[in-house]
Amino acid sequence: SYLNELKGGEKGKESTHSLLRPFGLFRKKHGNVYINFGEPFTFQETLKEFNLLQEQPDPFEKQDFNQKFGYKIAHAINQNTPVTATALIATTLFSSHKRCLRKQMLYFHTKKLMAYVKTIAGDKLQISPNLLDDFKTSIDQSLNLFLRDNILIEESICDINYLKINEKYSLLLDYYRNNLIHVLI
Repeated sequence: SYLNELKGGEKGKESTHSLLRPFGLFRKKHGNVYINFGEPFTFQETLKEFNLLQEQPDPFEKQDFNQKFGYKIAHAINQNTPVTATALIATTLFSSHKRCLRKQMLYFHTKKLMAYVKTIAGDKLQISPNLLDDFKTSIDQSLNLFLRDNILIEESICDINYLKINEKYSLLLDYYRNNLIHVLI
C-alpha cells in the first residue's frame, strides 16, 4: 500500500483491520519490529500551549497552529523511531555513486554512518537493540533478508562481489533511508 502510494496510487482507507493485517506477515522471518510510544499529548493541551483556546481564532493563527501541530506530531514520531540496520544499509547504498558497494565497504560505511548519527543525535537517539548487541550480525541479518527478497542483488564483476540496489525496490529502500533521515531532523 505504501509503495503504491509512492507511485501515485490512491491512498487506501485506514482502519483497525488495515493496522492489524501486517501482523500475519510476522509469522515469516522479516526481521525485527520496533514499536515505541512517545509522551502522550491531547489536542486541547496543544491548543492551550499555543494560546488558541478562543472560539474563533484568526485564520492566520489557525494556519500557524496547524503547521506547528503537524511539526509537533512529526517530531514526536521522529524521537521514537529507532535507528535500524535496514536504515543504515539503505542510506549507505543510496550514498554510493552507482548504488552498489562491495560488502566489506558496506560494513565500513554503515559503521561510519552509525558513528556520525550518534554524534549528531546524541542522547535522544534510539538505536535498535540488535545494532547495540552485535552490529555486524545485525547488518548481516538485514542484508540476508534484502538479498532473499531480491531487494538487493549480488553481482560479481572480475571476481569481486558487489551488493546493488534492485531498482524495482528502490522506493522501498528509500522509505528505510528516510526513516534514518527523519531521526536526525
